Amino acid sequence: MNSPSHPNQPNSLLSKLYEDNRFALSLWLAVTLIFVIDSWITQRLNNYLIFENTFRNLLHQQSFYALYPAFHEDANHYGPIFSLIVAPFAALPNWLGLLFWNLFNCVFLFKAVQTLPVSQKDRLIFCYIAIPCLIESMLNQQFNAAAGALIILNYTQLNKAKGFWSAMFMVLGVFVKLYGIVGMAFFFFVKDKPRYILYSLLWAIVFFTLPMLFSSPLFVTDSYFDWFISLTHKNATNVVTSIV
Repeated sequence: MNSPSHPNQPNSLLSKLYEDNRFALSLWLAVTLIFVIDSWITQRLNNYLIFENTFRNLLHQQSFYALYPAFHEDANHYGPIFSLIVAPFAALPNWLGLLFWNLFNCVFLFKAVQTLPVSQKDRLIFCYIAIPCLIESMLNQQFNAAAGALIILNYTQLNKAKGFWSAMFMVLGVFVKLYGIVGMAFFFFVKDKPRYILYSLLWAIVFFTLPMLFSSPLFVTDSYFDWFISLTHKNATNVVTSIV
């Protein structure tokens, strides 16, 4: 005899699917690919073109923060070390570089979420809730997903390896995009604070000087001053825009 059907079986299977980490990752990857294809079709690559041009500017010792209308609209507002993060993607054709750039941001954030000290169910809930933010990041080829991953890893690695990697993620976040400074709030939870400060200083030296290997010390040093001016101008513009 045939076994009786179970009307709740489809719901059970669907529930198991939603609770599968691989399904959540597949969903994130699908979102990423959809908006990469959309960017290919619409030729809307401006943010990515800004990013990949920073490595070219590093090599040619041209301002990171000037306007380059021949390559893209608007200007870069990321720190000099960012040019090295984007370097592997800049070496590829733009259409392929964009694909791997968005995939990098997507997977990096997903992997960072998996390190959160909460239950697997809570991590999955976070993944689903974060999808609208992921869509915005992928749509505009933004670094926000990776910036979020740096903040998460700064926290989750806080007291592992004596804070060595946590300090790296925190300092890198600050040197790339000042939003990473929020990670400094985690300092109060550090067990070995003197060692953490030492590691932070060491990483600051590394990230400050690393671009000099591809350019010149004078250019990179001047670029940090230019970055400060760029951020000050951008902030002033945002304030005026919000008032108007």
